[in-house]
Amino acid sequence: MLGNLRAIDFVFVAWFLAVSLAVGLHYGRRAGSSLQEYFLSGRDLPWWALGTSLVATTFAADTPLVVSQFTLESGIAGNWAWWNFLIGGALTVLLFAPLWRRSRVVTEVELIELRYDGAPARALRGFKALYLGLVLNSIVFGWVTIAMRDVLSAFLGLDPDLSLAVLIAISLLYTAISGLWGVVATDVIQFAMAMVGSILLAALAVAEAGGLGPLVERLRTLEPAKGGDLLAFFPKGTGAFAASTAVYLLVNWWAVYYPGAEPGGGGYVAQRMLAAKDERHALLGTLWFSIAHYALRPWPWILVGLAAAAIRPEFLDPAMAPLGLEARQVYPWMMRILPPGLAGLMLASFLAAYMSTITTTLNLSASYVVNDFARPFFVRAGGEKRLVAVARATVVLVTAVGCLFTRYHLKSAGEGWTLVWGLTAGIGPVLLLRWLWWRINAWSEIAAFAGSAAAALLLQSAPAERFLAERLVGAEIASAARERLLFAAARGGVVPEIAREEAISFLREGRAQVASTFGKDLLENRLDAGATQRLREAQHALADLEAAPLWPGEFANARLAGIEATAVYPVRALASARASVRRGIENREGAPVPQEHARRIAALDARAVLSALSLLDDSAREEATARAERAGNLLGPIRICLTVALSAIAWILATFLTRPVARSHLQRFVERVRPPGAWAGLAPLEPSPAGGLSAGRALLLWPVAAAFVYSVLFAAGKALFLDWGSAAGFALAAALSGGALLVGLRRLGSPSGGPARPQ
Repeated sequence: MLGNLRAIDFVFVAWFLAVSLAVGLHYGRRAGSSLQEYFLSGRDLPWWALGTSLVATTFAADTPLVVSQFTLESGIAGNWAWWNFLIGGALTVLLFAPLWRRSRVVTEVELIELRYDGAPARALRGFKALYLGLVLNSIVFGWVTIAMRDVLSAFLGLDPDLSLAVLIAISLLYTAISGLWGVVATDVIQFAMAMVGSILLAALAVAEAGGLGPLVERLRTLEPAKGGDLLAFFPKGTGAFAASTAVYLLVNWWAVYYPGAEPGGGGYVAQRMLAAKDERHALLGTLWFSIAHYALRPWPWILVGLAAAAIRPEFLDPAMAPLGLEARQVYPWMMRILPPGLAGLMLASFLAAYMSTITTTLNLSASYVVNDFARPFFVRAGGEKRLVAVARATVVLVTAVGCLFTRYHLKSAGEGWTLVWGLTAGIGPVLLLRWLWWRINAWSEIAAFAGSAAAALLLQSAPAERFLAERLVGAEIASAARERLLFAAARGGVVPEIAREEAISFLREGRAQVASTFGKDLLENRLDAGATQRLREAQHALADLEAAPLWPGEFANARLAGIEATAVYPVRALASARASVRRGIENREGAPVPQEHARRIAALDARAVLSALSLLDDSAREEATARAERAGNLLGPIRICLTVALSAIAWILATFLTRPVARSHLQRFVERVRPPGAWAGLAPLEPSPAGGLSAGRALLLWPVAAAFVYSVLFAAGKALFLDWGSAAGFALAAALSGGALLVGLRRLGSPSGGPARPQ
């Protein structure tokens, strides 16, 4: 890609970086006056800047890559993995945004001591400050940085770590100096840049695929990597994917604490609501964020992924991933079509997406560490300016931790998403109920966190996975598979584990050469149809070998012969692999070693046993593989449901076995926040000011708002894929729900957030 970049591209990128740095530094003096200026922009953000800043923050470098990956793996319907969060987001907009603004805290973590009392509340505040500030946000830092590294590799072909170091240094400089003022100001510029780049790439990608009409016709003949329909907006049938989507829609949005979609609000969403001019601006800003985030932004990314699949269908084949044709790489791969000038614009748009997320992450992390850990526990004197200095130093510390996490712990952006989902499934109910029910206390939240983490670790253990997988595939089939596996080991002809690993090692070395020659030629469209087919056959044969937990000699030799027949893999690698298999079989001394190997496999994982069954008996291959895939696809959603259930048991017991929050403390919370719900007879002493939404009206408008955004999303998508009838139907639904939403918000007043409390 470096060869396609011209001087104009580098000038454009340099101009963008200079403008971002200048705008950020412009706000340095204002941000340095107090913590409220540094972390909350003096509580003076208008709704349009608040919402646009949130959209820019969630427009990370990883998002286009992951959305296009979801689309290629499961079709358009795969995006319900994140579309489901709109349901909770609409509730946050209408019910919780005004409550956050009235709380007048600096961070979501500070709310803990406003809502709860005693030593448990103080300890929880300190723990969450470090967990959110240094652990969770380091994971976020890691996954967006990994995605940006992939993009830089595709664009520049240079050392991505060096390029990232320059970006991180610039982001660190203006974040540390300018605080949230600089972050929001640059977010507005960066969002515009990122959207322009995405739309231009989508238009060029569709043109490269022959236009919308031919693209749609081509996509109808293809299947996603995990099966199904690429163009379906909803899962079809009642299989594993449909069950997973049902869990997303029924559980995820209220149970999982995910950055940008926290139940009831949290993280940078809470930060922006707290920074709003007043309650009205908090509500309208988060409403604009929801519309832009879910309805307007996704289609350019989805179109790029689908166009790549139409041009190079090998991206849909998981066996081709080791050659560089991974689903997550389609977005950077499509950038090769950009002409000079537009290439620089696209690179700048990705820099904008990356920097907007990183700067918010750093500022937010520093707010937790300083406001909720250093300030209440250590920094007792020195005034506001000293605290701002500590905040700036904390930005540097968080950057260092994030870089270490990126370097040593995460391999992909998707791994980061999965890690966060797993650790936080189950804490959502407490985060919602703390605004609505007096009985929730600090121990409720502590138990929810501990229960979620413990359940996640337990359910990912080998015994738990075996237990779940056996019940998904059927105990009788798993038992039969084990018997077949042990019988095969006992009768001889099974390649010992050490010989299997040695052969795989030789084949992987060969694959590295194939990736650098045939794989590169395929990505550059230099292979004809026959060579492409031979390459796919070789990759599928090797994928069989890698997946098999045990190798019968006949199976191993047949697959090696299949690879050799394609004339793709180096002769030396194949000869070495064959020699390892031959020596392994010839040097066996009876059955004990392979039999022990088989027993060990049989004890660990029912899916591995099924994989072995499919390899021992080709007639059972299709059914066994289907059962194993179903087990694998359902494990994640089932883990989430079980984690939520186990966590609920923990926090419900903790709630009723510990003392409630003192009535005097609850009265102060109710007086300031005026929350709806059950508060044991407590009520504000002064009447609520005129304006604003009542809780009843907010709950009535909640499904209306969600329906409006979903209708806009689907109307745009159906129109893009030339389904005019469905597009008209969704457009009508959008008009009706949008009109109802406008009528419902007509009486929305503009009460002030109250005087900022002294710090």
